[in-house]
Amino acid sequence: MLKKRNQVAPIMIVLFLAISSFAFGQGLRIEQSNCEYRVNPEGIDVISPRLSWVMASDLRGDKQTAFQIIVASNLNALKMNKGDIWDSGKQVSTENNRVYKGQKLLSGKQYYWKVRAWDSKNKVTPWSANAYWSMGLLTKKEWKAVWITDPVLADPNNFSLTPINCYRSLTTENQYQEKWIILDLGTEQAINAVNIIPARSVNQNIDFLSFMYPLRYKIQVSANKNFQNAKTIIDHTSADVLNPREANNIIAFQPVKTRYIRLLVTKLTRWDVNLYGLALGGFNAIYNKKVIEENVTADCSDAIESKQWSKKFLLKKENLITNIPDPIALAVGVKELSDIAPVNKVSRVPTLRREFSLAAKVKRANLFVTARGFYEFHINGKKVSDLYLSPGVTDYNKRITYQTFDVTQMLKPGGNAVGAMLGYGWYAGHMNLFENRNIYGHYPLLMAQLEIELENGKHITIATDKQWKTTLKGSLLWSDLLDGEAIDQRLALTGWDKTNFDDKDWSIAEAKQLDDTKLVGQRNQPVKEIRELKPVAVKKISKGVYVFDFGQEIAGWCRLVVAGKKDTHIRVRHAEILKKNGDIDMSNLWGIPQQEDYILNDDKTQTLTPHFTYHGFRYVQVSGLENEPDPNTITAISMHNNVPEAGEFESSNPLYNKLMETAIWTQRNLMFDMPNGCAARSERLGWTGDLRPCVQSLIYNMDAAAFLEKYAQDMRDDQTPDGRFTDIAPQFHLENTNICVGSPGWADAGVSMPWQVYVNYGDKRILEEHYPAAQRWVDFLSSKNPNFLWENNRGMDWGDWLSTGPATPRVLGSTAFFAHDADQLSKMAGVLGKKADELKYRQLFNQIKKAFMSSFVNQDGSITEAPGKADVQGSYALALYFDLLDEPIRSKAANRLAQMIGESKGHLTTGFWSSIETLLALSENKQHQSAVQVANTETQPSWGYMLKAGGTTYWESFDADRRNLSLNHWTYSSIGEWLWRYIAGLNVDENNPGYKHFTVKPHATSTNDSCKVAYQSINGAIKINWKRSVDKFTIEVTVPPGSTATVYIPSKGSNITESGLPISQSKGLKLVKQENNEAIMNIQSGTYYISTAL
Repeated sequence: MLKKRNQVAPIMIVLFLAISSFAFGQGLRIEQSNCEYRVNPEGIDVISPRLSWVMASDLRGDKQTAFQIIVASNLNALKMNKGDIWDSGKQVSTENNRVYKGQKLLSGKQYYWKVRAWDSKNKVTPWSANAYWSMGLLTKKEWKAVWITDPVLADPNNFSLTPINCYRSLTTENQYQEKWIILDLGTEQAINAVNIIPARSVNQNIDFLSFMYPLRYKIQVSANKNFQNAKTIIDHTSADVLNPREANNIIAFQPVKTRYIRLLVTKLTRWDVNLYGLALGGFNAIYNKKVIEENVTADCSDAIESKQWSKKFLLKKENLITNIPDPIALAVGVKELSDIAPVNKVSRVPTLRREFSLAAKVKRANLFVTARGFYEFHINGKKVSDLYLSPGVTDYNKRITYQTFDVTQMLKPGGNAVGAMLGYGWYAGHMNLFENRNIYGHYPLLMAQLEIELENGKHITIATDKQWKTTLKGSLLWSDLLDGEAIDQRLALTGWDKTNFDDKDWSIAEAKQLDDTKLVGQRNQPVKEIRELKPVAVKKISKGVYVFDFGQEIAGWCRLVVAGKKDTHIRVRHAEILKKNGDIDMSNLWGIPQQEDYILNDDKTQTLTPHFTYHGFRYVQVSGLENEPDPNTITAISMHNNVPEAGEFESSNPLYNKLMETAIWTQRNLMFDMPNGCAARSERLGWTGDLRPCVQSLIYNMDAAAFLEKYAQDMRDDQTPDGRFTDIAPQFHLENTNICVGSPGWADAGVSMPWQVYVNYGDKRILEEHYPAAQRWVDFLSSKNPNFLWENNRGMDWGDWLSTGPATPRVLGSTAFFAHDADQLSKMAGVLGKKADELKYRQLFNQIKKAFMSSFVNQDGSITEAPGKADVQGSYALALYFDLLDEPIRSKAANRLAQMIGESKGHLTTGFWSSIETLLALSENKQHQSAVQVANTETQPSWGYMLKAGGTTYWESFDADRRNLSLNHWTYSSIGEWLWRYIAGLNVDENNPGYKHFTVKPHATSTNDSCKVAYQSINGAIKINWKRSVDKFTIEVTVPPGSTATVYIPSKGSNITESGLPISQSKGLKLVKQENNEAIMNIQSGTYYISTAL
């Protein structure tokens, strides 16, 4: 009897679970509501915001059949179910999102909303929890604030990197003020070229902008000095010219005889905010490659005449241009910091403040604030928010993000004080290599507007203007994104952000009027402190010097709790690796300090943190400690965009778990308003080709819709007029050049990323916004490559970057990306109802595919650059993954790729183009075991080796430890996609986007016999839990309401049960077919417990 009871008990438990799940469980309910992919966002500027909600139900087959949204002007109205702004009424629809269609939304107003739904039996759910959003300032005329900063920083005499020994015009606030330079050759002579010499040194790196080079101009010749009846021989007045990055810029034309030559500049380059001018290293007339020098004179519309700048330099034979030394006015005279190079101390931090009085209690107050750089805003002695590195990074010449805060509770009747500190950030700080800085400007600026509604009915606006005061004399001496910060607490401005502070020695703020740069509400989640780590090991290096190992590379900073005597100097240095002696090794950071310096002002215990920087590190060296460190001495703070994590993954293979954990950490550390290229090294730029292979992995791991939508806008902002996407977005220091523009595998992210966002989140808006840009890109490629092979205009032609063996041939790989672009653009057009475009780009894809086949694919299935050339792994990966092969060639190519993997003992020879594509191509084409071999390899080069060698994030290359490269880089976090799709088995269906339908197809192998995952899709929670034993396979699948799934399981067709019952008796499940030892079934929403004998 006991034996019999033991056999029945498990079945009864399963039956109870099944019955309770679809008979006694909770019905349809709304668990979360979002506006523009965020919870209760403040200050949006979308006039028709997207409202969405996530549902759950324990009942099988449950779904939404209708919904109702109400939007109210106040919370009381919402609680009374009165939608005085919008009441959608009952809308018959299965979609769990809707674009707002109510009254016109007003700037600065807060709107409250909720939603309810009707289920499959027409039963209405309870209302969702009360939610809200607020609007930003929707028009520029509503901004009363101006940009302000410290006058010392705004003085052009204190600008860094200014060329000297060259010509420089007077500056103007009118970008279209004409300026001219005239050459008098003395006599009429033949010329056929001019050299408009940039104001740059001969050996200056191409990363540096040519200073105040004209944006638009024309070259005219004339027989007389007043240029009557002048002839224009070069006309660049209709579009901006590229900024030259070489010492000479020679422009040739047909020979012409003339005495006078005029360079007429019609559009000037920005030097800084509202400041434009012209600078040249010279202006020469040339005939047959020889500069005309004898008896030549030069004149100009205006010039600065000094030892450093003069019009005489226009005719100078020798290039003596150099940059002016960093200004003395920005020097820091703190003796304890004298060992730091002056170039690392020039990012001086301004502190700004203002006081005002309010005559009554505050009913509501909104702060709208932004910066060129970073800001930290205070009201009455307290920080306004817990955000960091705000307002975030954009192309500051195109758009600047602002934040909105409800500060009602921070203000009071009577006196109030507001203030801010400013950091340099991506706007003006050090960026990229070669000590490059001041990319968009030379100093940070603040713009803030406080809109206050008093209970007495009055409305007051407090905005940044000349009523604010400023100083550079605070304790935060300098701040730089790469260099770090220095804080001298002896110089603390105690009470600077409170009323009655004595600021008589402070300066009146320098004010700059708004320009044409767009001001936009925040589109993605902001940067915050997310998690804390404690050291796992400590090593004493010398007296007062300790190295802390946090066991995990993070992006962020350290919080120190220390006590020491007055004048004690604490230094904190951050690194990714260690030397053999256990001290930090900063060699792979390529010269950036990643360093904080603190000088204490008394012997009390103090908490030390920076303000406007972050570092990539696992190891931290702290010097200057007077006492042995204890557990509270140091804490590492992990920071990144506060993007919700969407996925949980656990398998029976510990290596897979570690691979996924490493992918997640890699991605966390690189999310700072754009997908940064490195966490630690100086290239904290958004490299599109680094992100491209990782998009699906990122989406599985995080709710990245808002983050990626914002980045798609960055890509559009920097798209060239002829349609090319850039390899870096924002383009930063390379803006208005052909450097890092339009390269295969990089620029193509401008097509693939928006498509992947649509497929995963089911929202057409990103396609509507992005389609014209993607179309211009594909049309550009098509126009330049009429034979359907991408042979021309390949930008930087990076190829399969950092391959560890024979690399994918460039034309072959580029053509594969060309085809993939056309394929995805055709799909976009189909979704948007553009039938003619859909057919046009489908035909283009087929033409490229045909050209690819005829040029690179042999009858035996081998793929080579040319007959007789050796084949390489990446060629097969791209051809298979981008669907460029048909049967029987496809199977032959897959077999050959698997053979190559076997010959290399599971090692890849690939790089950025084709590494994850190799795994995906193998698993998709019946060669999963070869993909498994690659994923489980732990010798170099491999994913596993990076972990075995001590990596806690993925490296820039499989062999980065040998190349002195970054140890936290996007590309190889792409392994997460393969783990989700082919180990967990979860695959999105692009024909039913947003997980309205998905497939579950696990792959059990000798290296892994179980996997349990949970994924929070846009449509609700998806759960998969499968196990394989010697004679049995079980899987538990949860499908959210309104979705369906197709499940594949290994089975010989007999004895398949669901919740202990034959599947024919299972509610919500239908067996589709049984073939090749595989059962395929469709399931409706709900949770299913499926089991089969093996």
